[in-house]
Amino acid sequence: MKAGAEAGKYTIGIDSNQNSLYPGSVLTSMLKNVDESVFRALCFVRSGYLPFGTLEIIGVTDGAVGIARDALYEKYVPSEIREEMKEIEGAIACGMIEVKSELTKVKP
Repeated sequence: MKAGAEAGKYTIGIDSNQNSLYPGSVLTSMLKNVDESVFRALCFVRSGYLPFGTLEIIGVTDGAVGIARDALYEKYVPSEIREEMKEIEGAIACGMIEVKSELTKVKP
């Protein structure tokens, strides 16, 4: 991201919204919403439902991952692409698009 900012190029961050690191050059970030995942697990613990020792894979549908949509994203990413991203996330959430993962091959 530093090299991109220095070269006057846009970049994409990962894990959390990285725009504050190089303001004006990070168009979006792929979010790993660990806070949401931890909160979800704590809610399960509180309700007595959390199945300890089992594998659970969560994603877009559960709010565990997504993309940062801040002012820079809204300003510089064309509306057609923003709409397509919403459609793709919706298709993932309703099962029209299956996201394959090596994690689904893991047997607990």
